[in-house]
Formats: sequence, C-alpha cells, structure tokens
Amino acid sequence: MRQQIIAKALAELAGDGANPAAVADATVGALRLLHTELGSLIGSQATGALYARSLHLTRSSFQWLNQPAPDPPEAGLSTLRSDLSLRDPTEAREAGEAILLAFADLLVSLIGEPLTHRLLQSAWGRAADDEPSGRTRDE
Repeated sequence: MRQQIIAKALAELAGDGANPAAVADATVGALRLLHTELGSLIGSQATGALYARSLHLTRSSFQWLNQPAPDPPEAGLSTLRSDLSLRDPTEAREAGEAILLAFADLLVSLIGEPLTHRLLQSAWGRAADDEPSGRTRDE
C-alpha cells in the first residue's frame, strides 16, 4: 500500500514529465512536504535524521546517491536533486520511490501504519487518499 501511495504522489508531483529533472523535483518536493508535516510533530532535527537514515538505506541499491550534508537540510535535498537529475528517468523514479518508501517504512516502525498513512495523507493530499484497510472514510 505505501509503495502505491508513493508512486502516485511522485506521479502527481512530476506531472507528465518523464525527464529526470521532473522526477528529481517531485522527489524533493515530496520530501519537503513530509518534512513540513513531521517537523511540527517531532522537530526538524528528528525529521532530518529520518531522511538521512532513509537515504543511507537506499544507497545499498543506488550507490550513486551521495551522502547528504548534515546541515543545513536544504543542502542534502539539493544534492539529492542533482543526483537524480543526472540519471535516466526510470532510474531516477526508482531511486526516488525507494527513498520515500524507506522513509515511510521507518515511520511505520516508529509510529505504526495508521498514523503514518494519515501523515502521508496530510502531506501529500489526494495522492495518499486510499485508505489502507480498503474502507472509505464514510464507513
């Protein structure tokens, strides 16, 4: 379920752009939205630590991703945008999805599936509208 939500969010943020720059902007945009949503709950440093851990986990499959600068967080996102922009669109999308999935998986391990889903919904809006249980909100 998380993987479908992430793929949908990236597709909506990237639009019809099948170029790596659009995928890079969509990935960084999705991370910024998560950072904003989580920052108010757990703080900027904790959110940055989750991102750094997500990127570290993703680097095992995408060795070409550079390690982010610890401070400021924007520098790490700028590096990520650059890394993704230099790849073909498919590889950039796969890496972007992998980073976001690792981030979501870490959140699930910390706060559980239902709250993670609500945070993704809050951050990404329509892209995360699917309920994890398959039920609608009116039930």
